[in-house]
Amino acid sequence: MSMVPTLLKQSIDWLLVLLVAVLLLGGCSSSPSRSHDQKADVDGAVQRQFDKAVNLMRAGDYGQAIPVLEQLTEKAPSLAGPWINLGIARSRIGETQSAVQALRKAIEVNPASPAAYTQLGMVYRIGGDFESSRKAYLDAIKVEPGYGYAHLNLGILLEIYLQQPDQALQQYKRYQALEEEQDQEVQKWIVDLERRVASTQAKTEVAR
Repeated sequence: MSMVPTLLKQSIDWLLVLLVAVLLLGGCSSSPSRSHDQKADVDGAVQRQFDKAVNLMRAGDYGQAIPVLEQLTEKAPSLAGPWINLGIARSRIGETQSAVQALRKAIEVNPASPAAYTQLGMVYRIGGDFESSRKAYLDAIKVEPGYGYAHLNLGILLEIYLQQPDQALQQYKRYQALEEEQDQEVQKWIVDLERRVASTQAKTEVAR
């Protein structure tokens, strides 16, 4: 595969991180059926502090966002969102182990949060631990099969890092099936992968 689509998929990987960071304040429900863009009933000061941290992350000021998020985890330790965003911020400045610890805390707080597992999968992937990354994505899908971002990022992992295009294709298709509107970029990946998988199968048949 060319470097251009590889870099594109990596950039989308991180875009998904930030989108989830914005949506998740209160992931404190133990029910996987709860909408993940639903905010928990929290103190107004906590909400404002969370918004401040998210704005810093949007601006790329991860180092400044970290102490804000750390304060939040002390004020509202039962909310998964601040822990998830703390993991994201630490990962972005290269603190992989600290990021893993924060995300595992998010999972401890809310073991039914697919976003926490998905972020953990991203951190493992960036650190080169592809099998742990795969497991984290599969855990996300286990707690909520309809969580599209887990399917998409698992597909990216399978295609680019684990060199399993047929399995990646299944995950991309599952992601598309879950989306209300078709992702045109992902659809291009699907068409490309279908062509490549068919070509490989044809060559295998000829070799026989």
